[in-house]
Formats: sequence, structure tokens, C-alpha cells
Amino acid sequence: DWNYWRMQGGADVGQRDSGLNFSDPGQLLDAASQGLGIALVAALLARRASEAGLLAPMTPQTVRGPTWRWLVHRDSRNALAAGFCAWLCENLGVDWQPWR
Repeated sequence: DWNYWRMQGGADVGQRDSGLNFSDPGQLLDAASQGLGIALVAALLARRASEAGLLAPMTPQTVRGPTWRWLVHRDSRNALAAGFCAWLCENLGVDWQPWR
């Protein structure tokens, strides 16, 4: 969110503390793509809208997002779940070591 952006030294791009607020990143991207304001989203989520020319970065600056964790139930540790985890990490550009 914008508070995190500011805490990490993000540039002032005219953001406001009031206005529309979306908990769903898809709705946020749709609203920004329709010209309803600026959006703070992960580059991965905005890639398609950027490639389509609907969105453009307001600044070249980025900030590292919070550290995320995922949980897989022990009964779901199978080849299908491992394949999904590997695919997700590959598409996010992060290393993943299969569980032991």
C-alpha cells in the first residue's frame, strides 16, 4: 500500500490518502486502466496492461514488496502441487526447493 511505498522511500507521484480503495488487484488494475487514478501494484500483475499500452509507470523507481509465504497442507504434498509450485516460482523468477 502507499504507506509501505512511502516507508521504503518511494517517490511522491501525487498519491492521496483518500479516494477509491480496492482489495482486489484485478479491480484496481481495471480502474487504473480506465483512467480512474493511479495504482500501486506488483509489476508482474501490471505486465499485461502495460504491454497493451493501458498503463505506464509514473516513475522508474520500484520498492521491494513484503516477504510473502505460502502454505501447503501436508496431505497436498504431491506431484501436482509440486508442479504448480515449480511453475509459479519459475514465472515469478524465484528459486524454489521442493519440500523434503
